[in-house]
Amino acid sequence: MVRKSSLTLLGAIAMLLGAQANAVIVTTVNPSSPTDIGARIRWGATGFEASIFDNDPFGQTPQLNPRGAPVWTLNNPYKFQVSFDGLTGALALAVDFNRSNDFGAGESIVRSVFNTQANYVGYGFNYLSISGNESNSTARSQVANLVINGSIQGSISPTGTFAETFFKDISGNPLTSILITGDLTFNTLGTAQERPSWNFNFKGPEIPSPVPLPAAAWLFGSALMGIAGVGYRRQSRQG
Repeated sequence: MVRKSSLTLLGAIAMLLGAQANAVIVTTVNPSSPTDIGARIRWGATGFEASIFDNDPFGQTPQLNPRGAPVWTLNNPYKFQVSFDGLTGALALAVDFNRSNDFGAGESIVRSVFNTQANYVGYGFNYLSISGNESNSTARSQVANLVINGSIQGSISPTGTFAETFFKDISGNPLTSILITGDLTFNTLGTAQERPSWNFNFKGPEIPSPVPLPAAAWLFGSALMGIAGVGYRRQSRQG
C-alpha cells in the first residue's frame, strides 16, 4: 500500500503538469507585438471564406472556400474552433458551416509550416488577439460564447468599426496548448464587397522555461525520496 505522503507528492507533480490546461485566460492591454501566425474567417465577395496565415499578408494558406461560396445564412450562429498544439506546432481552424454541430469534410484546415520560421514545435505564445473588422462594411457581425482554454470570455461586437481584444495567461506563462471556441453570427448583409472579417492572432512566440529550480528539483526529489522511503520501510519490516 502506497502511503498518503507519497500520494500527496505525486498529486503535486500532476498538478504542476496540468497547470497549462487549467491556466486562467484574462484580457490585457495591447502588447504592441507583431502577429506571427493566425486564422481568419470572413464573408468574402460572395460568401464563406477561411484561411490560416503567417506574418506575410499574402501567406494565407490553406484556404476554405477561397472563392467565397456558399454564402452565410443571416442571424444563424456558426460554431468555430481555432487551436494551436505546441507539441506538433500545428495551427488548425474549423467552422461548422453546415451547422451540424460537428466539423466534417470541408470544414477544417491545418498548417504547421510558416514563413516566419520553419515551425513552432515546442513553442508557446504570450498573447492572443481576436478582432472583428467592419470598418469598410455596412454589414454587422458578432462572436458570442467565446471560450479560451476553458475561460469564458463573453462576446465581441465591432458595431461598424474595428474591435480587437487581447488575451494572456494570468500567470504570464506562454500558452503551449490553445483552444478557442465560439459562435460567429452575421446579422445583416450589408452592401460593401468587403464584408466583416474576423482574425485570431498569435503573438510573442517563446520556448517555455522549465519549472523553476529549486522548486522543481525539491518537488521531484521529495517524491523520489518519499517513494524510496516507503520501499525501504517495507524491506525493513520484512527483514
